Amino acid sequence: MNFNNKRIFAFLIDLLIIATISSLFSGFFEIERALGTTTIFDQTVTYGISWSFLFYAMYFIIFDIFNDAITVGKQLLKIKVVLKNDNPLSLRAQIYRTVLKTISILFLPISAFVFLINGKTLQDSYCNTKTVENSFSFTN
Repeated sequence: MNFNNKRIFAFLIDLLIIATISSLFSGFFEIERALGTTTIFDQTVTYGISWSFLFYAMYFIIFDIFNDAITVGKQLLKIKVVLKNDNPLSLRAQIYRTVLKTISILFLPISAFVFLINGKTLQDSYCNTKTVENSFSFTN
């Protein structure tokens, strides 16, 4: 399996974990709150806050910053993100990459399309990173 496919599957695994956490919380808390409505082109649009986005952001902040940018999906598929010169990411690069990743989820259809065409994500392009094989295991 090539790196792009591994990255897609790793991301899907991570999204599945986030969706599970959101579903568990939705049984106890209201995770979406409408703040108001507006009319755009004769269509009523409701806008609000989704706590699912907060779970998404927290998941990637925790793994990207405190686990060397290795999420559960990346662990399972044995891949990791490094700088293009094969050095590990600095804390600053990890934070910058996480912010860009969080922003890209807001534009997921566009960012997914760009990834499928270029083989790179927004955060890869701006942080000069790449994905490589990782030889670790869960027992490390």
